[in-house]
Amino acid sequence: MSLIRKNKQRKLRKTNRVRKRFKESNRPRITVFRSTTHIYAQLIDDQAGKTLASCSSLVLKELGGDKKMRAHAVGKELAELLIANGFTLIAVNGSATSPTPSDSTTSYVFAPTASVDPVDQEWRLVMDATEAQGGYLRFWAVHNTQITDTFTVAANATGKQSGHMFLDNKVDDPNTKFMCRTDSNWSCFNIGGVDPRAIPISFRLSISDHGISFFVWAESFDKAGDCFSWFTIQRPVQKDGTVVTTGKSPLFCVFATAGGGSTDIADSENIDAVENGILQFVVYETDINAPTRPESAVKVGPDSRAIINPLQQVALSEENKYIVFFPQGINTQRYAYAYELDMIAYTSADVISQNQVVPIGMYDEGTNREYVGMQANFPKNTGMRIMCLTKGAGIA
Repeated sequence: MSLIRKNKQRKLRKTNRVRKRFKESNRPRITVFRSTTHIYAQLIDDQAGKTLASCSSLVLKELGGDKKMRAHAVGKELAELLIANGFTLIAVNGSATSPTPSDSTTSYVFAPTASVDPVDQEWRLVMDATEAQGGYLRFWAVHNTQITDTFTVAANATGKQSGHMFLDNKVDDPNTKFMCRTDSNWSCFNIGGVDPRAIPISFRLSISDHGISFFVWAESFDKAGDCFSWFTIQRPVQKDGTVVTTGKSPLFCVFATAGGGSTDIADSENIDAVENGILQFVVYETDINAPTRPESAVKVGPDSRAIINPLQQVALSEENKYIVFFPQGINTQRYAYAYELDMIAYTSADVISQNQVVPIGMYDEGTNREYVGMQANFPKNTGMRIMCLTKGAGIA
């Protein structure tokens, strides 16, 4: 028997084992295929023998012909994925009447279900995905009491909001964006005369049984250090991996709007230069229904601890094994929480590469989790590399 035939048979046996396992578990499975230019994913129900949903980077590239459609297309597809994976869409464009993502939708309000948050479902994820200013995305994570009757995030008399995942928090400030194709802190969009069609946008969404992570980036600018943004919102875990569901049950948010580092390699030795690159806040606690003010996640300050090292760092053990770190020690002005976040991890950018899948055995779970390396936060793949959970903790 030829080697090629043996390999095909081995692959077929493995495929059948996976299909049988998911069929017996009554859960749909996700299949992913990556070509040299695109990545494709399908959600398959083996019991019914049908495909429930599918998406691919090809869809974004086709919609990306018009620069005004780019961010809008990302927002619409993200909304559809959220609805299919544990979130309820409660309002679009300021209305709760039959909310459905469409080509005319520019604002969304989502509520988590119990499959995403085991504590309660009192928080809201708010998203703007609009064609204005060349196309941009904005996100908020707030308690439902911060949502107005017109389904926007409430602002004070000076126009400031809470729960924002961008650097400033004024409603009408043109620079308050998570990702924007013009007037952006992404260097790839600040090149004079650049045609946005030359810079496709991709994203990665990860939803577990206790939170959500989202990454968006400009393709072909992996070495820039600033052409991507990300956030994670999750219930923390104990040192044994148990999700925290008792006590104040804080909901944490960590985010970066331009990589979390700098486009100047010299800044990789200066924590002060990047102190606001990655920010953290508590969305709410059981007895306080409002987010805390975003504080630096990388520098110690009053009532704030550093939970991520954004600089180049030693990440090799004496056994020549690389070390992956998890954010831990988030606190409010009242309490210090000895918990950690497991939906993201980080390590030195020179230890693993972008898109590298890293199996990690943790919490005595018996099977390895998988984390994938994202972009480095300094130029030329230096500095720190954030990692996204892609398997484990409720992710099939």
